[in-house]
Amino acid sequence: LPFSGDETLQSSYFNSIKEAAFVLGGSSSAVMSMSQKGQDAMWVNVKECDHRSFWENVEKLEITQASKNRLPLRLYLRRNVFDTILGWKSVEYVSKSFQLNQQLEGEDRGECLTIGDVLQQAIPTLTEEQTRRAKVTMAGVEVDLKASVESMYKHLRNPDLWLYICILMVA
Repeated sequence: LPFSGDETLQSSYFNSIKEAAFVLGGSSSAVMSMSQKGQDAMWVNVKECDHRSFWENVEKLEITQASKNRLPLRLYLRRNVFDTILGWKSVEYVSKSFQLNQQLEGEDRGECLTIGDVLQQAIPTLTEEQTRRAKVTMAGVEVDLKASVESMYKHLRNPDLWLYICILMVA
């Protein structure tokens, strides 16, 4: 993303929140129809870390509930710990929506979708052993693979309404 000022960041942010709104509810019209004044107010909330006002503005849009039982997730997998971060050579990126109420393949668990389930579905090249050894963080918090995706989304999603999952492969 070439940086040309605050407008670039604001545009990127609203593009991301439109994508998340579409995943959550099947439409981004609530974000698209925001007035410029509303967008500016929300952007100020984000920049100034005014959580209360930000979530009040987001709630007005009625886009935070997963009406389609889908959640917007972005995963970053780093396989090689010693690769230079400047090259991003060993970082894989996946941006997906995940069904919350899906029947897990070959299982009749009756349980919720876990972070481990998401890793195995989103990155099919990971073996079960690799998945077990993965270190997963969200919002700077290390998370257990058995954690509920829905719970993690509720508590650790970003202001653009995406849940960012960072995976580091541990030897």
